[in-house]
Amino acid sequence: MVGWFLIVGSFWAALGVWLGAIRPYLSRHGATVITGASWGLSAWADWQQCSEITRENKEPRALTLSRLFAATQIGFVSGIILAIFGI
Repeated sequence: MVGWFLIVGSFWAALGVWLGAIRPYLSRHGATVITGASWGLSAWADWQQCSEITRENKEPRALTLSRLFAATQIGFVSGIILAIFGI
């Protein structure tokens, strides 16, 4: 049961971070917003661009956004693993 809550919570958190923070951040900074074959691919492509901005410009906001998105993805995968084991 905990795994399912973690899956659902991490999914909505990742969606919120991506649509509410990463996409607007990339648009404001002139980066190309990438549209992929699915929402997941678009989110990961935008996350990668945000990480590249962090490496190039050493911007603390981009670093925070990319780490937050990565944490939500780790939570999602952890939830899947917990759900498989019935936790």
